[in-house]
Amino acid sequence: MARYTVHMPGDTDALERAVFVRDGFSFAAFFAGPFWLIGKGAWISGLIVLAGMIGFLMGIAALGATSGIVFGALALIALLLGFEGVSLRRWELARRGWREAGIVVGTDVDALERRFFEHALNASPGETAPARPAPASPNPLPVQPQVLGLFPSADGPGSRR
Repeated sequence: MARYTVHMPGDTDALERAVFVRDGFSFAAFFAGPFWLIGKGAWISGLIVLAGMIGFLMGIAALGATSGIVFGALALIALLLGFEGVSLRRWELARRGWREAGIVVGTDVDALERRFFEHALNASPGETAPARPAPASPNPLPVQPQVLGLFPSADGPGSRR
């Protein structure tokens, strides 16, 4: 099962500009880290990661680290980017004013996109995700947007009460 978060530009509801970001480990980010981020449009994150990697490697090389230690450090940085690269991409979208419009879960990417767009087109104008209720306590748990796909809502068809 793949889980995608859907991001839309904050100023419009232009469905054709929706971006689907897959959750989970990214092998492309693992192997090409900062260049993968730059290629996905996360310029600031990619350049910060690239500068940080170069500075870190120059620092441990100046300390006289062996090639095994340098390789191990690169492997750990690559592993971190594989796990957290998609989070950096989401952060970059949010920084540019994009909002998270929903979450879609399933196995086929085409079916996921179709399901999201059908839901967005059948919703009232400006309602791609349900409104979030006001928090009841000073430290509430974060409220997730409605999950589309395999998990029906409590009031939807097929729910048992």
